[in-house]
Amino acid sequence: MSQAPLRDSYEGLYGRAQNQLQAGDVEGAITTLRRLVDRLKHLSERVLHRRPDLGTLHLQARMNLVRILAAEARYAEAIEAEEVLLETHPDETSKWRRDLAVLRAAKGEVNAGLSELEELAKEAPDEPGGWVILGVENRLAGKLADSQTALDRALEASKGSDGETAAGIHYQHFLLYKEMRQLDEALTAWEELLAIITSKLYFFKTSLSSRAIMASSSTRRIVLVESAFNSIFQYSIKFHIIQILFKRNLP
Repeated sequence: MSQAPLRDSYEGLYGRAQNQLQAGDVEGAITTLRRLVDRLKHLSERVLHRRPDLGTLHLQARMNLVRILAAEARYAEAIEAEEVLLETHPDETSKWRRDLAVLRAAKGEVNAGLSELEELAKEAPDEPGGWVILGVENRLAGKLADSQTALDRALEASKGSDGETAAGIHYQHFLLYKEMRQLDEALTAWEELLAIITSKLYFFKTSLSSRAIMASSSTRRIVLVESAFNSIFQYSIKFHIIQILFKRNLP
């Protein structure tokens, strides 16, 4: 039987923070995570080489701290917490830079955040993720034309990638066109999204059906897939209702 971690051990502090968060004690969780990451930050390279799990724990704890602070709209503190990762985990520098740019935009430093996101997207022009984030942040900032340019670049870069990536881009196009009050374009983006989802679910359903006779659990999964199909068709119907209301509100 495994022993519970000691209360003030690294693992014990992490578990305590999780429990505090689940209990709704957000400030307590923040305090505990700050204490933990401060201790982990000062570990020597020799210790981290012997205990690489502590480096992983540091990353998990610090990212949890950042997420909590961001959720509380304490963006300056979240930035300060994540900046440390540029030094402790330099192998993921692009990710930290992207996170920090988004946090700066949320904090009110919109132009600085967007400039950094654009620079990151241009550094990896064939990666759709960078363009998607740039497009989303531009839309949130009210820069709709720039958002469209970025999302178009994302869609172009996503050719040949998995359907989920393209589906996410079509969804962001839908949100953008809805905000731009371009109904036809919004409908086209929505239909592209539905086409990808229904195609993937149909493949999943067929694959499961061929094995359904082998296990009862597969039968249960097919029921779940049928339910997903029904949900999609319901969403499609709902969207046509939204379309009618949207048309009425157009100038």
